[in-house]
Amino acid sequence: MIFKEFNPNKHDTRKVAELIYSVDYRTNLKVFRSKERAVLAIETLLLSGKNNYNEKSSEDYIIDLNHHNQKNNTNITNNQTYNTNSKSIKKTNNHDNKSNYNNKYNDRKNNKIINDKIINNKIINDQSIDNQNINNKSINNKNVNNKNINSNDLNNNSKFYIILDENNFEDNEDNIVGIISLVKGKKGSLLKDILLTLKNLNLLDSLRFSFIYILDYFVLAKTLPDDIYLAEIAIDKSQRGNGMGTEILSIIIEAARKKRFKRVVLDAEFNNKGAIKLYKSLGFEIFDKKSIKLFKKERGMYNMEYLL
Repeated sequence: MIFKEFNPNKHDTRKVAELIYSVDYRTNLKVFRSKERAVLAIETLLLSGKNNYNEKSSEDYIIDLNHHNQKNNTNITNNQTYNTNSKSIKKTNNHDNKSNYNNKYNDRKNNKIINDKIINNKIINDQSIDNQNINNKSINNKNVNNKNINSNDLNNNSKFYIILDENNFEDNEDNIVGIISLVKGKKGSLLKDILLTLKNLNLLDSLRFSFIYILDYFVLAKTLPDDIYLAEIAIDKSQRGNGMGTEILSIIIEAARKKRFKRVVLDAEFNNKGAIKLYKSLGFEIFDKKSIKLFKKERGMYNMEYLL
């Protein structure tokens, strides 16, 4: 698979909007009343970024996923493979580091200093990692193709990626098989998200999105500066059931470890038993549970973490 930063000027915005819709289709359907209306609103927000897209931002890294074998038309070739077997993934956990971080994580709850550092709103250095092996394990006994996952500019720590099928990549970047959204450290502001919808959508759709954002604010995991937060992950129906979800999560975990982050954090809805089972099989643990009910609409999440 190949990871590329989403470019609204280049990629299939309709397909991407449908994948974003599928991330939380239950809530989207309840709020928008129809899939078509929700997908259209999501696509409108995606298209609003056409004029602001900056290809140079790809030079900055959140985490570098240089663990695939690139096509011959690229300059860098890595023959790196991974093992997504759940047992072997758990074995890659450094239990000593996990124990130490547990103590520091508990200290955070008491407003103590984390990792013996005082965080003064400094910008985390995002220099690229050299193209080297992260490990030499195999994922599903096959090689997959590489494309760096990069960060936004230094003032924006989130990045949105499409996932392409490496078998049909050349001259065809519309063959999108999945999406992920990563956030480095603390997440962006609720107000900024709401203002974006007000600027680009009609009032009713803006209110619908604002309602969802407010629900999310109360139930999604709170993150720390040394976390990687997986905000969204979706896989096309045609690719489900073949281990792609496990593969993507394993890639993120190993890349985050290489970059010396402390946790990979994500959320799982209470009723998404399949996702919860997958996350637990990879070593994620529930560290909090939150729910809220507004206007007869209830939303609940398990906040889960993988300690590196």
